[in-house]
Amino acid sequence: MKTEEMMKGLKIDFSTGKALFMKLHMAGKYSLTSFKKDWPIPEITFPNQIRVKTRMGGICASDFHMMMLDISYFASILVSPENPSPMGHELVGDVVETGHEVSRLRVGDRVTYMPVATCDAYGFSPCTACQEGNLESCVSMAGVGDGSELEKRYRDAGGFGGFSGGGFCEYLTAFENQFFKIPNGMSDRIAVLSEPFAIAAHAVSRNMPSKEQVTVVIGAGIIGLLVIAALRLLGYTGKIISIARYPFQEQKAKELGA
Repeated sequence: MKTEEMMKGLKIDFSTGKALFMKLHMAGKYSLTSFKKDWPIPEITFPNQIRVKTRMGGICASDFHMMMLDISYFASILVSPENPSPMGHELVGDVVETGHEVSRLRVGDRVTYMPVATCDAYGFSPCTACQEGNLESCVSMAGVGDGSELEKRYRDAGGFGGFSGGGFCEYLTAFENQFFKIPNGMSDRIAVLSEPFAIAAHAVSRNMPSKEQVTVVIGAGIIGLLVIAALRLLGYTGKIISIARYPFQEQKAKELGA
C-alpha cells in the first residue's frame, strides 16, 4: 500500500504535559484525544499480520476513562506500543490484506478482534499466564518474549508488546491470531460485543455457580448484563439478582434472565 494513503481516526495523543494540565484542571477533559483525517494507514510489518478495514467500533467504558485519564496507571489499556495510540478495541471489520505467512484468514473475511497480542499471536512459547488462561496478564504485553530467535526478530524490527486498538479508525493492522472470523448468520451489531462478552464468559466459566446458589451481579453496565447472559447461556438455572443503577438497566437485566 502506498505510504501517502491516509485515513480518518480517533487516537489518544499522550504527553506528560497534557496529563499534568488535565489533572490540574487547566486543560479540557478530552485534551488527550485527537481526531484527524490524515493519519497514515498502518502497514503490515510482519508476515503473520493482517490489515482490516473497520465496519463498526463498540464504545467501552474504559475508552471514556482513558480519554479523561480517569483510570489506574497500571491499567492494561494504557500499555500501547505507539503514541498517538489508536482507540477502539471492540470492533468488526473486513480483512483487506494479509501477510504471506497468514493461513487461517482470507481477504474478505469478516472478523472481530482480541486487543491483547499474546504469546500465541506472536508465535512464542506460552508464558505462565497464558498457560493458566490469564491472557490479560501475558508477559508479551510488557515486551517480554520467550528468548527465541523470533523474539529477536521482533526486537530488531522496533520491539513489541502493549495493548492495541483501532476500531475508531478506518483501518488497523495486527496479528492474524488476534482476529476471529465471524459466522455468516451473526450481525455486526451482535459481533461487535464479542470482546466484552468474552470477558463475561471467561469470568463465569471459571467460577460457575451451582444451581442451588444465588448469584448476585453487582452493576448492570455492559459487562454486568453480559455476565447475566453468560450465566444463562452456560446453563445456570439458579436465581440471579442484579444490582442496577438505572431503570433501563433493571429492565434489560430481567430480559436476560435476572
